[in-house]
Amino acid sequence: MIDRDTASTILTEKRQELLERVRAGDVESVRHLAKEVDRDKAAVSRDLETLFTYDLIEYREDGSRKIPELKHETVIVEPVV
Repeated sequence: MIDRDTASTILTEKRQELLERVRAGDVESVRHLAKEVDRDKAAVSRDLETLFTYDLIEYREDGSRKIPELKHETVIVEPVV
């Protein structure tokens, strides 16, 4: 659960797109995800780190690859009206 102000700050359109791609599956690595969304790997990495900081994703490591995965199936923004 995150508050409304935090949600409006961290859930930008581009970060929501990343969350949707991660939810869909088949993400092999951060580099692969960046190619999928046609964005620079460094920018995607920064956005993923923000999502990680706010506990929305986690990473699974496979060799040298970091694979982003959703930490929660549902995120609730409070206050719920």
